[in-house]
Amino acid sequence: MSAHKQAHKQDRFIRVVGEIIDPSIGIMLMPDEPRAVAFVAAIGWAESRYLHDHQIGGPALSWWQIEPATHADIRQYLERHRPGILAEVHMRLVASLQNFMPDHSLLEFNHHYAAAMCRAFWLRFPERLPPSDDILAMANMWKRYYNTASGKGRETHFVAAVRPVWDALQVYLEERK
Repeated sequence: MSAHKQAHKQDRFIRVVGEIIDPSIGIMLMPDEPRAVAFVAAIGWAESRYLHDHQIGGPALSWWQIEPATHADIRQYLERHRPGILAEVHMRLVASLQNFMPDHSLLEFNHHYAAAMCRAFWLRFPERLPPSDDILAMANMWKRYYNTASGKGRETHFVAAVRPVWDALQVYLEERK
């Protein structure tokens, strides 16, 4: 890949992190924010390179490739256990759209909402999010819970996908401190 193409990919990646992921996670006012920003950014890149809002040949939606059933599970968990987070997400990221789109369509057409739902996905598990500088821990946790044993993705796929933007992510996280 040419240096120009690589730079363009990194620029697109950092733009999404700074303009969509970081602010969407920030409104959730939760601990481990740098870990969450890094992990959600890496997941989106590994799943779609921020190019596909709908899984090719499958049901998953958004850059984070969240299936409608998983989305329903996340929302149900938030309604029962973290209603304040769900209310904040809706008030700040969905309110102007909720009367115009069915629930799952928000994943496909509202990147801020989809990033917040990817973050909320991880609230359902007891483990702390992987360190923001540990790509292997991210790959392992992604495979264990997000892609699951039955998914086609592998840890090596995650690492290979994220590696080209990894340094840019680490610089972004350092600069946001």
